[in-house]
Amino acid sequence: MKIKVSQKGDVAKNAVDLETTQQLLETTKYKKGFFRRSTEYCMDHWLILLLMLGVSIFMYFVMCHITLYMYAQYRRGPHIFYESKDGNLYHIHFSWRNCGSKDDPMQLSSLEVLPDPVILDKNITIDLISTLGIDIDADHPLSADITLERYVGFMWVEIPCIAEVGSCFYEDVCKVIPFTPDEPCPDPFPRFDVPCHCPIKHGVYNIRNGTFNLSVILEMFPLPHWLVSGDYYGKVIASQHGKQMGCYEVYTSVRS
Repeated sequence: MKIKVSQKGDVAKNAVDLETTQQLLETTKYKKGFFRRSTEYCMDHWLILLLMLGVSIFMYFVMCHITLYMYAQYRRGPHIFYESKDGNLYHIHFSWRNCGSKDDPMQLSSLEVLPDPVILDKNITIDLISTLGIDIDADHPLSADITLERYVGFMWVEIPCIAEVGSCFYEDVCKVIPFTPDEPCPDPFPRFDVPCHCPIKHGVYNIRNGTFNLSVILEMFPLPHWLVSGDYYGKVIASQHGKQMGCYEVYTSVRS
């Protein structure tokens, strides 16, 4: 049987349509396979991506914290320096400042300590003028929030509260003082007319050239062996009935 031209054209057209359809199916299959593989890859690794995002956020906050901490260390500095009239810088081991208000009931007008740095087995001399505008007793307990830091390497490290020594909070300082009202105050307290136990009356306390052996005080107030030689920063916030009575910061160097 002979095939007409029109029939040949139809056969060719059908062949082209079949080939095009097969290519379209192959392309669709490839796209579906690629999409499926991409989806499976993302689904299999979304935990890793989430973990990487979390680590990035954590490192960001860590770096911000380190930057702010180092800036604070730079602002405070390991010690305090002053410039003399001849333009030279001198290192002050012992210094203090009022971090409270001029209206606080507890005011420290002057405080000098020699030698500088303090030598534990030597005599120490103190000049002090302090005004206490409140009474401290059982009915008027005085609390003290103490922050104590030691300079280690290139930064200040806070000393934790261990055996009631260090960065501690004392709800009632009268309970911490080792002397009771029924026993006489040991030297050097009587020489300076300074009370060694509660109650403590309001008034002005003045110590001029008060010289005494520091080892005697350390026997009454023993310190841990790790809290001896070094450079220290201390901050004391005193409060009574929830109201701040005074705030002071001190820098000092101690040598054994």
